Amino acid sequence: MEIIITDEYKDFSEKYQFTPAVKKGKSIYTSAIFGSVFNQKPDFLNESAYEENSLNKLGKTLIGKGCVNQAIIIMFHLENILKKGGAELKDVVDLKIWFMHKVKKTQMIPALQIIKSKFSNSVPPYTLGRMDFPALKGVLMQVSAIAQID
Repeated sequence: MEIIITDEYKDFSEKYQFTPAVKKGKSIYTSAIFGSVFNQKPDFLNESAYEENSLNKLGKTLIGKGCVNQAIIIMFHLENILKKGGAELKDVVDLKIWFMHKVKKTQMIPALQIIKSKFSNSVPPYTLGRMDFPALKGVLMQVSAIAQID
């Protein structure tokens, strides 16, 4: 089994004992990815799309404002993790999308549309769920995926 850690997740992985993904054979399994930026702010994020957040072991981080911006950041991370493991979004065969209980349906639907729009050919099977995750302040949603490389 190969552990997949992108540069973006390196510090977070070390300090929080977090593995972003593993590759076993031709399959990649990701952990729950959330809409935070730790080291490398993507060029597509403008200042109105994120706010400062704090993680005890890392100090200041950035988190997407609202579900739509968090979905955009999550998909950015997912693409990078898959790429590092030799896969692409087209290889995703399963998604789990979790929203905090406090997120309203009117916030969920646009975020879900962002996620679906990243899959150009067809959207893989997905499960929607609700969660409580108080450990990470500001997290509104998380996504995990399984990819199968041909």
